[in-house]
Order: sequence, then structure tokens, then C-alpha cells
Amino acid sequence: MGHKTILFPLVTVFILSCCGCGGGSGGNESSSAKTTSSVLAAGTAHAALLKSDGTIWVWGENTNGQLGDGSNENRVTPIQNSGFSGSVAVAAGSNFTVALKSDGTVWGCGDNSHGQLGDGTNISSNIPVQVQITTTDNILAKLTGVTTVSAGDGFAVALRNDGTVWAWGYNIHGQLGDGTIIDRNTAVQIAGLSGVVAIAAGSSDTIALKKDGTVWGWGSNSNGELGYELVNEQVFSLPHYAPVQVAGLSGVTAIAEGDRSTYALIKNGTVWALGANWNGQLGDGTTNDSNIPVQVSALSGVTAIAAGFRSNLALLGDGTVRAWGANWYGQIGDGTIADQPTPVKVVDLSGVVAIAAGNGFSVALKNDGSVWAWGYNDSGQLGDGTTTISSIPVQAVAN
Repeated sequence: MGHKTILFPLVTVFILSCCGCGGGSGGNESSSAKTTSSVLAAGTAHAALLKSDGTIWVWGENTNGQLGDGSNENRVTPIQNSGFSGSVAVAAGSNFTVALKSDGTVWGCGDNSHGQLGDGTNISSNIPVQVQITTTDNILAKLTGVTTVSAGDGFAVALRNDGTVWAWGYNIHGQLGDGTIIDRNTAVQIAGLSGVVAIAAGSSDTIALKKDGTVWGWGSNSNGELGYELVNEQVFSLPHYAPVQVAGLSGVTAIAEGDRSTYALIKNGTVWALGANWNGQLGDGTTNDSNIPVQVSALSGVTAIAAGFRSNLALLGDGTVRAWGANWYGQIGDGTIADQPTPVKVVDLSGVVAIAAGNGFSVALKNDGSVWAWGYNDSGQLGDGTTTISSIPVQAVAN
């Protein structure tokens, strides 16, 4: 099958105060919840880095203007997106990028065919445009008070400082959680959610972490990534157009959502997963889907998780990284292109403080400020100045 048809965000989860960033692109620090990294993001075939000075640097595919530099030219090394200055968080989705600015507003660039830029149009833009809401008087107004954002496959989600969750873009699976399957080109509020401290958008589902350590989700649920229901004593994985609790998960401190699979980091440092498992992305040593959480094998002391397109990353407390799942392009980083149904160590990589997983490639930020990437590189998404695939980490060109 093709491997560039779907993507969702980075879903990284380690934030250090030394990064100089508030909030996060899929979570915040409330109640010890650490979710999507506010400083590093990976999309379909592009990546983004937020520096401590509030600037965002981008590289990779730009055919939809997702790099936001005013062009549609791919970039094989990082360049600055000047329209994202003053940012505190960044997220990357399927051919679009979202940034949270220090004033609580949200801006996006790239593909807008489903309204995922949230500006009230469906016109793609290669420069950042501001996310809006539609008032009861049918007037556009700025989305404000945002503390965290996450980007998925054609849609995005934001958590506001009043605890409400808002979403916009593609909604064919109910992933916006507004009770419909209607696309939205301005942000709409998701009803029935409170006490949320983190959010994560995937390919066709969205999940939220509450301060009580429970996980709630909505969307496709085609592979049991949101759990199951009993109907006439038969088990079904039904779609949900509004939030439902994901059974079997408690004590959760971080979340990630991939391609029809859900991941949770528990306070004891273990990782649990449910949903699709075609390439071993649940990490339990099998390729069997599961609509109940299963433990990712041989992982402990985890401080962060990231879910990509059927491959995943875990950051350990010692600064090393483990990876598992699909490995078509070497995105596992073990020097091979063999799928890995249990976690393996990413080679030649240490001192890592943030991770991001994209569509066939992975990215890591080290404590010295350098960025390293591995996997698919057809559009320059590894940032090393080439379009050469690498099954081991290579350093992105510094700027």
C-alpha cells in the first residue's frame, strides 16, 4: 500500500523548562501531565522546531505551503517561518502546520481543503492565517485563550485556559467531537468535556487526558482504538461523534494518538496501547488489533511517547529512545527496514529531550540543541540537506 496517504501529528510528550516554552502542542504541564512537545513537531513529510526565542523553523515538503514561508518550494534544511514569531508551541499535521502564540491565539498554514486552518475559508495558504470561531451572531471572531494545540489528518484541536476543547477541519469520522460528521472551517467547541489537561489528534480520532488520569476519545474507532461496546452480548467497536471514556486506562500522565491506535504513558513509567496493530505498532510482540489496552513490551522508565504513522517512539529517563512498529523507510532507527513489534533502541542517539514521529520518519531534539532525524526523506524532511533515506539518525543542518 502507499505510505503517504494519511498523517497526523507528531505526538511527543517531553517538555523541559530549558526549552523556554509555555504550553504544548498537545498538552500542558497541569497535574503533572506531559503531552505533545511544545518544541518539536513532525507531519506527513515536514517538520518544525520551536526555538527558545519564539521563532519556528521548518523543513521538508511544502507543496501545500505547510512551511508557511510564502512559497511552495520544498526545503531540505531548516528555514524560519517569520509569520510564526512569538510562538510558544507548534504542531504539524497532514500537510499543514499550527502554531500557538504567546497571546493565546492560534495560527496555521498549508492545506485547507477541509478547513483545517480554521480561518473561515477552505483556501490553502502558504503564509500563516489566524484561527477563528463563529459567534452565535454568525460573526467571525478570534480563537483566544488557548494553552495547547494538536494537529491531525486534516483537522486540529485546541485546549483553552477555561478547560474547554475546540476543534476544526476534517470531520468525516466525527473526530471534531461536535456530534456531527460535518467539516468545520472555524473552531467549534466539544461539549461534555471538563478537567482536560492534554489533547492529541490522530489520523481519524482525537483523545483527551483529564486531570484525574482518565482518557476520553471520539472519532472513527474503526480498530478499537477508543475501546469497545457490548450490543446484544456482541462486541463492537463503534464510532463516537462525542467524547467517551476509554476503558482500562487510569493513572495516565501522557497520551499520543496515531493511525487508529491510542497510546498512554502511565505514572509508573510503562506504556499501554490499543487499536490497530498491522505493523506491530501496539508493541506487544503481535500484529493483532486490540480493543482493550495492552502493555508495550520491555518498556519502563519512560518519560515521553510519540505516535506516528504506524511507528512510535518512547523517550527514556536516561535520554535514549526506543522505537517500534512499521519500518518501511528505517523510521525505527535501528539500521534496518524490518518492522519491529516490540521496542528496540534507536542507535547512536543519546541526550534526547524531545521526540516527534511523522509519516515514515522520526525526529529528536538533543540537550545541546541539535536536531536528529531518520527514515523517509523524499522531501527533505530529515533536514540534513539531502533527500536520502536513512535508517540511522542524521543531524539536521543547524541554523
